[in-house]
Amino acid sequence: MGTLINAYILFLTFGKKGRMIFSDRYKEIIQVTPHVKCKTPASVWIILGIFVAIIVGGTITIVFGSR
Repeated sequence: MGTLINAYILFLTFGKKGRMIFSDRYKEIIQVTPHVKCKTPASVWIILGIFVAIIVGGTITIVFGSR
C-alpha cells in the first residue's frame, strides 16, 4: 500500500500540474500576486476536528476499555 501511495505522490510531483508548480513561471506569478492566499474553509477544519476526535476516542476506548 505504501508503494502505491508513494507512486501517486511521484505522479503528482512529476505530472503536468506538479511541473507547473516547480517552474520559474509559477514563481514569477507568486511574486506578482503575494496578496492571493489559499484559505481553508471553517467547515473543513470542523470536519477534520470531528475526524481526529473520533480517532482519538476510538484509540482511548480500545486501550482502556478492555481493562
